[in-house]
Amino acid sequence: MDLEELRSLTMNDRRLMKEILRALIEDASLHAGVLEAAARERDGARSAKVARAAWRACANIGATAAADSFREIERHVGRRDSPAGDRLLATVRAEIERLRVEAGGL
Repeated sequence: MDLEELRSLTMNDRRLMKEILRALIEDASLHAGVLEAAARERDGARSAKVARAAWRACANIGATAAADSFREIERHVGRRDSPAGDRLLATVRAEIERLRVEAGGL
């Protein structure tokens, strides 16, 4: 998490930083759930669209590791490699949890 980016966006308002992180965590968690459903249904178009929206949202506030994880899923969609997809989803979930921990420390 690029806290300097988030501080800049919020003019160093800690309460606003927490609110934004909470909203991002909720949104990213929802996106991860949709990605899991899309993977089960083998819906590559939906997976790509959801992953793209999620990585952009994460990148906009400096959550670069989470953004990178969602972006990797977007790239992966065309390969249809299920074990790799499962690993990538696990990475996304881990990055979301890491954001929760960082939000708790603000």
